[in-house]
Amino acid sequence: MTPPPQNSVDHADMRRHADSGFFRWSRLLLVGLLFCAPLAFGSVEPWAWGTMAAVTAIILLLWTAGSIRKRLLVVAWSWLYVPGIVLFGFVLLQLHGHLSVDPASTSEAALKLVLCLLVFFLTTQLYYIAPDKAWDRLGLSVLLYSSLLGLLAILQFFSAPGLIYWFVPSANVNFGPYVNRDHFAGLFEMLIPIAGTYYISAGRKSPFSLLWAFGLLIAVASLLFAGSRGGLLALTSELLLLVAIIMVRTRDRRRVGLIWGAGGLCLAAVAFLLLMAPRELPARLASVVRFRDATVTGDRPKVTHDSLRIFRDHLATGTGLGTFEAVYPQYQSFVSDKTWTYAHNDYVQFLAETGLTGGMLALLGLWIFLREAFWVSLRCGLSGTPAWIQLGASVGCCGLLVHSFVDFNLHIPANAAWFSACAALAILAGPLAKRSARDPDAT
Repeated sequence: MTPPPQNSVDHADMRRHADSGFFRWSRLLLVGLLFCAPLAFGSVEPWAWGTMAAVTAIILLLWTAGSIRKRLLVVAWSWLYVPGIVLFGFVLLQLHGHLSVDPASTSEAALKLVLCLLVFFLTTQLYYIAPDKAWDRLGLSVLLYSSLLGLLAILQFFSAPGLIYWFVPSANVNFGPYVNRDHFAGLFEMLIPIAGTYYISAGRKSPFSLLWAFGLLIAVASLLFAGSRGGLLALTSELLLLVAIIMVRTRDRRRVGLIWGAGGLCLAAVAFLLLMAPRELPARLASVVRFRDATVTGDRPKVTHDSLRIFRDHLATGTGLGTFEAVYPQYQSFVSDKTWTYAHNDYVQFLAETGLTGGMLALLGLWIFLREAFWVSLRCGLSGTPAWIQLGASVGCCGLLVHSFVDFNLHIPANAAWFSACAALAILAGPLAKRSARDPDAT
């Protein structure tokens, strides 16, 4: 999956330089970017995602400067670059070929796409050359971050409903730093698997293992307290996928302990929810089984049907990335006082905006991701903290992809950046295994 470095590259030098100077600061800034982006209301405002873009450019410059100074340019290749770059080229064609019905919106969407592609690239390069202790720091940081942010969200839920950070009013049903509780759930669908797999690999051996376990419980409970039915579906699918992989990739004795531990954590979180949450919250989550009930789904099935009509009328190239809000009123088939800025289904909206061309690129990217994140990693084995964190990142991506059937998390810049970073970590299983095969002492 990745071409081997040139023979002149000394692997001991690569490991030593990867945790020093420009590379260490690049990783620190990257993690800081990912941690700060959700705190700025999901970075949905132009000032927030514009700041994300500026910081990403700085990280790219630091990585480039580090490579030049150390004379160390080792690029981990992934076939996911191909659909990503082709998609960006196609969006440029939509702009300059007058295929977009709203060029201003397509230009903004193109900038956000570049931001996600750069986050993916930088995460891939910085963690491909990172030593194991950098992966340990990443896993512990995600565990602490999800615990503290989850605790803040729960405290805010009980003490200041309708307010973000206790003083910013929200017109929507907010949770934590997000205006929309479903997007908070989307973030934690990616954080919890990484935090959980880090705890499995290293956290249980720590003298603070009970504290880390409690923090993980808080993170899971906060997702449930958000009251997102899509989040509950995603979390359930993640748990089932993780259990299935543990059944395949671990020894019998350890397998039983891990499964019981995961089940016990989820039961504890549910018990916490039932004891502490208002009565209507468990009832809301339980309504997820009534997926055919109009009182549960609302107008979303109608919006999905209308979006497919947009796709049918713009079959080849779509209406232009980011143009859904401009086009949808012409296709809306029902009376509503809401403004539908998104289709609440990332897949049908992407088809409407990019047509069959974008749809084929998305299918190619999904196939490459599943192959590199799961098929390759299954052959590489599951040992050491990096492998477990990669598994958590893979499971987190799958959870968000499930949630995307009923929401638009991939249009929230903070969540899209986290998805890009998780996808990059997930597909590194193959490159890291090949690096280890060439250099057994790599750590």
